[in-house]
Amino acid sequence: MDQKAVVAEAAKTIGTDNEFLLFKAILDKVTEESVKELRPRWINRLAGTDVWVESHVRAAILYVRWDDKAS
Repeated sequence: MDQKAVVAEAAKTIGTDNEFLLFKAILDKVTEESVKELRPRWINRLAGTDVWVESHVRAAILYVRWDDKAS
């Protein structure tokens, strides 16, 4: 996924004044695209994928972002 393109698209839609809203829009888009890729791969192999994949993807993205900022 092209991060700059996602940010630019979100900024066009909601602007750049509210950084929290901009981050949420980006997080939602990345989560959505990741779930689209992961759900079909795991739905028949891992119980609960249909229920939990979205929240697990979101948590992983937030962790990686938080961990990256700590360095």
